Order: sequence, then structure tokens, then C-alpha cells
Amino acid sequence: MHLAAIATPFSAPEPVIWDTNTSIAFHVVQAAVSAGATRILAASSPTPLGYGNPHGWLPTYLPIDERHPLRPWNAYALSKVTIESIVTMFAAQQGRAVALGSFRPCFVISPDEWAGAPTQQGHSVVERLADPALAAVSLFNYVDARDAADFVDVWLRAAADLPSGETFFVGAADAMATKPLAELIPRFLPGTEELAAGLVGTAPAFSIAKAEALLGWRPARSWRTELAPSQRPAPIPSSISISAGA
Repeated sequence: MHLAAIATPFSAPEPVIWDTNTSIAFHVVQAAVSAGATRILAASSPTPLGYGNPHGWLPTYLPIDERHPLRPWNAYALSKVTIESIVTMFAAQQGRAVALGSFRPCFVISPDEWAGAPTQQGHSVVERLADPALAAVSLFNYVDARDAADFVDVWLRAAADLPSGETFFVGAADAMATKPLAELIPRFLPGTEELAAGLVGTAPAFSIAKAEALLGWRPARSWRTELAPSQRPAPIPSSISISAGA
């Protein structure tokens, strides 16, 4: 299981992120193949989709699945596209001798972060729920770290029976939001009203149907199960107006 990398965009100079992440991935997978590994899973990211681009970005469709076009706009996202390509290259090279795959974990929340520790963006989960602008930058996606680990375990057990080189989104079954995304996404991405119309109730912007169909994997946790009732923010009143540029 390959996780080693610079973990967030712009946390190092762009050439350093590119060189580090792509080089480590290639050499780790090559070394694993050379050492006789028969199952290799590499971590990618949802960021290659291109959301957060300061020049604008809109999804082609919602919910987003693994077939959605990729439009990376920074070295981190591009390095993740390349990691997925490294996986598919070795899958083509090795045939059925080695089972390879990649997965795109959504915004990972660890148990201590549910308990109040700062997330990777520096704020708490409660703050992320209370202020939709904080979660909107990643389309309100998230996944519990233990669910992500469960996915890895399920993939490793099933890898030999899967098509090699496949990529999977791994996220929660709901959105990191107290209002339906049919309402929230158009606030931050004007022009998505029709695309987001189907994201009613607690539906997330990212589909995990592929992981469920091929692996039988489904997350067991959500912010509703992991936050104490006293920590859960009340639903945001529809009358509150939130700037699309927030």
C-alpha cells in the first residue's frame, strides 16, 4: 500500500511536489514488483478533477464518478494523475501476475479530528459544518480514516479477482453539510443548479457506486455517527445568503 508523498497542494514548491510525488510512486511500485509483490494499491486524490481552480471550474455532471474528466491545475493534482498512470502502466506491463489499483480518498477525518483536533485545513469538523465555505472548496466531500482503511483491506483481499489498474473514489455516503447539496453547491458554483438538482437529502457530490459494485465496500461512519449530538450544528436556515466567492 503506497501512501508516501507530500500530502497537500502548495505545501512545498511546485517542482518539489511534482518531483517528489511522481518519483516516489514510480520507484515504490517498481521496487514492489521487483520484490515479488502480487497486490499493489496506490493512493491518489479527488483533486485531479480540478475543483478550486481560481480561474473557475464546473463539474461536467453530478454526482461525480471515476469517469469524470480530469483537469488538474497544480503540481499536486497533476502528480496524482501521474500516479494513477503509473499504476495503469504497471498493470499493462505485468498482466495478471500483479494486481494493481489506485484509490481517491476524499477529505480524510481521523478519530482525533472528530473529537475536536484541527483538520488538515486548520479548522475543526464542527467549524467545517457550521461554515459551508470551508467544505465547499472540496465539494463537501470527506471520509472517515477507518472507512478508508477498511477499503484498503477489502481491496487487498479482492485484488486478484478485480480488473487490474482500476481507480476508485472512496468517500462517505453523505455530504459534509447540514443542508442538501442541491442547495449548497450552486451557492459556490453558480451555473450548477440543474447539475446539482438530484443531490437531495444527504446525498454527496461523489459517487462510491463503483467500490460498492466491484468490492461490496460501503462506509460505516459519517459525521452524524461520529460527532456527539451536542457538537452537531443546527441546519443552516435557507434565508441565509452565502457569497459564491467566499
